[in-house]
Amino acid sequence: ALRADRGSAFGASFDAVIYPKVSASWLITKESFFETGDWLNSLRLRGAWGASGVQPGTNDALRFFTPIAATVDGGQNVTGVTFGSVGNANLKPERSSEIELGLDASFFTNRINLELTYFNKETDDALIFRQLPLSLGVGEGRFENLGSVKNTGVEVALDLRILETETTYFNLNFIASFIDNELVRLGDGIQPVIFGVQRHVEGYPLGGYWDEQYTFNDANGDGLIAIDEVQVGELTYLGTPFATTDISVTPELGLFRERIILQGLLNYRGGQKLYNNTASWRNGNNNTRELNDPSSSLEGQARAIASKFYGTDAGYIEDASFLRLRELSLTY
Repeated sequence: ALRADRGSAFGASFDAVIYPKVSASWLITKESFFETGDWLNSLRLRGAWGASGVQPGTNDALRFFTPIAATVDGGQNVTGVTFGSVGNANLKPERSSEIELGLDASFFTNRINLELTYFNKETDDALIFRQLPLSLGVGEGRFENLGSVKNTGVEVALDLRILETETTYFNLNFIASFIDNELVRLGDGIQPVIFGVQRHVEGYPLGGYWDEQYTFNDANGDGLIAIDEVQVGELTYLGTPFATTDISVTPELGLFRERIILQGLLNYRGGQKLYNNTASWRNGNNNTRELNDPSSSLEGQARAIASKFYGTDAGYIEDASFLRLRELSLTY
């Protein structure tokens, strides 16, 4: 297949983009030389390569102005404009190239079905909002095509027909993905892009959390962490905002010739961090137990002191992994 895109959201100096793709699969168990035995019903090998893209936002490439009220000549109110965005005439879509390799297999009279996929996706000309020096007088920043981003991982789907009689059945489905995200290259001469406690830094996940790490020690053993018992170190990578593991389990039980069906969905996501901005803000206003209650944990006292007196919110970059029962249904 071949696809070509051209749109008004592209920069004025950019014309069009072309995305090719090709895929193939081989049902190898149909070949005479392949012996399946009694346990393997079918095996399909597949692979694909293709390109795709993400268009810029509607106004990302445009220069436009924002109306303001200004005061001149010692008190006269006049209407004026400032740059809403300086625009980017060379802005173009992100371009992603991805290769996928996988297999589909069925075992034991199709009672076990497996899908396994490996993918490697690299995005060039990634659309990243770059902050510009305020001294330029052209707004906060603009979108630019900066560097390269890579996503690699494995996806697994497993369907188990565990019990099957004339009146009852029980199935169990697993879906899992394991993903790694990395900013491979930000661009020549481009410094890390910083927004709050998150950054785009080469060699690390996009939007990774960064702050100064700290250690603490209750040296006098009084159960209280004093300011001088917290030591702040260097700027450190603290984690990714994206889940690196996503697993869903769906059991299904059918009873009385499928007159009653019980089904659930259990989901786990892990590996990601989240900035607890609410707790940090409250701590800055002396409105936390950790600053006011001597019985609070030493870890809590230390993160409160590190944030309040040393300016590092590393303690508020928290593990955001969760296990959630998303659905439970009973159908008659």
